[in-house]
This record gives sequence, C-alpha cells and structure tokens, in this order.
Amino acid sequence: MFNKKGFSALLFLLLSLMLLGGCGGSDSPGALSAWSGGWRTMVSYLDDPLVQAACETVADAAPGYGTGGVTQFLKNMYRCDFSAMEISGGSVTFFDEEGSELETVLYRAAGTAPMAGYEGMNWSLFEAVTQPEEGCRYLAATEVHGGDGEGMEHWHFRCGDASFEALVGEAADPLWWPTAVADDTAAQVVADDILSEVDAYVAMLGEPLSAWKGTWVSVASFLDDPAMDAAYDAVAAEAQAAGKNHDAASVKAFLEAMFETPFAFVVVEGDALSFLDASGATLARVPVSYEGQVAMVGYDGYYWEHFQAREAVAGYGRLLMSAVHSDGEDAMVHWHLRFGDGTAEELAQGLDKGPLWFPTCAGEETTVESFAEDVLGEAAAYAQMLP
Repeated sequence: MFNKKGFSALLFLLLSLMLLGGCGGSDSPGALSAWSGGWRTMVSYLDDPLVQAACETVADAAPGYGTGGVTQFLKNMYRCDFSAMEISGGSVTFFDEEGSELETVLYRAAGTAPMAGYEGMNWSLFEAVTQPEEGCRYLAATEVHGGDGEGMEHWHFRCGDASFEALVGEAADPLWWPTAVADDTAAQVVADDILSEVDAYVAMLGEPLSAWKGTWVSVASFLDDPAMDAAYDAVAAEAQAAGKNHDAASVKAFLEAMFETPFAFVVVEGDALSFLDASGATLARVPVSYEGQVAMVGYDGYYWEHFQAREAVAGYGRLLMSAVHSDGEDAMVHWHLRFGDGTAEELAQGLDKGPLWFPTCAGEETTVESFAEDVLGEAAAYAQMLP
C-alpha cells in the first residue's frame, strides 16, 4: 500500500543531520547516556487536533487518502508499545499513554549495526541485562539529531524480543521508524514538522489499493453449482458429528448468507473498485479514499482496512477490506469485505447482515472445483460456525 522509495527520500532528509557511524560497544552503566532525558514517542501525538490538521493537509495532496488513512500510515510507521521514556545512564523507564510507569529496564551496549539502505549510517545496539516484561529486550537507536534551529530534535529506535536481526536486518520492515522527541515538544512543533515534509509523505504513501490490485471472483457465484454438493455434504456430516442438526441444504443456506454479494466479480485498479455481474457488466464503480483501520469484531488483533466512497454510490458508500491471505500453504488466496452505507463501526459489528457476513473474493483463476476443495478441507471449521 505504501511507497518505500518515497519513504527513503524522507528518511534521508530526516537523517541528514546525523553524524555518520555509531557508538561502539560498552558494558558501562552509562551505555545510554547520549540519550539521557525525557522523551515522548511520535505516535503519542498523532490524535492531537493540531497534528490531525497536518495529516489532513497531507491527505488533501495525496490521491486516494483521507485524513484517517494518513494517520493510520503514521501510526504504522511510528508504532511502539509505550508513549514515553525516561533515560538515565543505562536504564530506560517506559510509560504508557496515561503517564503510568510500565517498567524500568537496564541495558548494556551491544555494538553497532549498519542501517540497511543508508550507507555509512549505523544503529547503536543495546541488550537488556534482565528479561523485560514489555517486549524490549533488544533496542536499536540512532543518534539524537535536529534541534538548534535545524528541525525538531528527535531520534529513531526499534525494540523487540526476537533478535537484533529482526529489528534492523535486511528482512526488517523498512517502513518501521518509531521516533522519540524531547518530552517538552509541543504538538504544534510536531504538526509543523509534518507540514514541512508534505511532498515527501505523499511520495511514500503510494496507491492505497495496490495490495488488492487485479480481478477477483465472489465465491457466492459458485454456491449453486452442483460441484459444491460434496462440500455441503461434508460440512453437514461434521456438524452432525458435533451434535448439530444440519443437512446439505441448511449448510448451503448458511454459506449463501455468509458470502452474499450482488456482484460476481470485483476489479481493483488505481483508486477505484468496479463491481461486475456474471456477464461482466459493471454494476458500480466506486472511487475510494483510505480512512485507516477498524477492529475486526470477534477476531482479536485483526483489522479491516476502511475505505470510503468519494462519490455517492448506493450500497457502496463504505467498504471494509481484509488483507489478502490464505488459510494454509496450499489454500485458496482470498480476502473478505463488507460494504454498505452505514458507519464503519456498524459494518464491523455486522449490524445489518449479521456478524458472520463475510463476503469473500478469490483470485480470478479460482474455479468452482478449487473452491469446493477448499470448503472440503475446512469442513470442520465451517461446521463449527453453524448454529
């Protein structure tokens, strides 16, 4: 969804004030003395009205993005599990958004690592002396830079429990840049910093629908085909084994409600989705703007990507779309969506068509036979969903 090349340009600008190289390894109690003081994380500012106004300015210049979409991008880029830090010597005290202390962790210096994609720039690495509770065993940090009339004073960091390689190696997320600013930094300063880089943010955002680009078939269009009969029988058998009173007909009715769509195909291109009937005729074309994420009710840790129609299109004023995924190595590649004219929260809760309404779009190459095989492979899971 987001453009790494554009981000590279912005990060080069952000890091241009840094000295090349990093500090060497050391086990001294003052391992983090260069970062001493109080710091707030950038993510803790993003819901402030002044920062939201800056996000709106970026959205106005970014095709296919609303303010919520820009905010979501920044939340992803700056994501971390705490809102503030107090650093003294080799210890870091982490705080939540309410200012409550989470824990204090003592670190030792663990050398440096090259910053992938930025020749001559290094991360300083630190490892916790004891296992922390909040997932920051490994910490990587840039030097503090900016300030003194040269932009907002800040530094970037990454932390986690897996390894230094997971944080800063070649496979690490290149768009993950948690950032700390001095704890007395005003929201207006953060907003001004964003406003000074509008063009760079627009360049990095990319096309919001790129992950879904292509032609997809609604699995609802397969349900009347006789090739599905064996799959219905298999789900019914699993349901009966679990003590549920279902036959093939009731299984089919359940899946019809679960996968219901008025369209047979979805074509995703540019910043719009086109919904087609079985003959290929266009039922609706919906240009959208990305508005961020909405929690997937009943599926902790999963989110819908929220898109809003930029033009009035009855029945498609709002769309919630899951990530493209499969339920196993050889399983069908697909994604789920919900659509309607209510609020995002109403769609997420299933207030219109129920919490088990999960219209599903599979790759254009998917046949009724391959879908039937997929249902057969998941017969027990489908049976568990049945009332």
